[in-house]
Amino acid sequence: METTAEYKLVKDTHKLEKLEQIVSEMITNGWKPVGGIAFNNGFAYQAMARLSKSPKAEVIKPLKESPKETTREIGLTTSQVMGARYREEI
Repeated sequence: METTAEYKLVKDTHKLEKLEQIVSEMITNGWKPVGGIAFNNGFAYQAMARLSKSPKAEVIKPLKESPKETTREIGLTTSQVMGARYREEI
């Protein structure tokens, strides 16, 4: 068995109605908050992490290019690209 590190970003509106519920459920399932709540453009974010045992850990390969190189090619700022990646548009 190998140990796998998992990381998720939980998002909600600034009212925090669902964020509290989701974070509480994740804590019950072995997740731990990483840092505090961050706010950006009317949304609240909480980073969560946990270590789990799995038969075979998934290897995540680093990106071949930096976000700055990517943004130059498509004419967007780094923030625009990261936002689009988060929304799974890219």
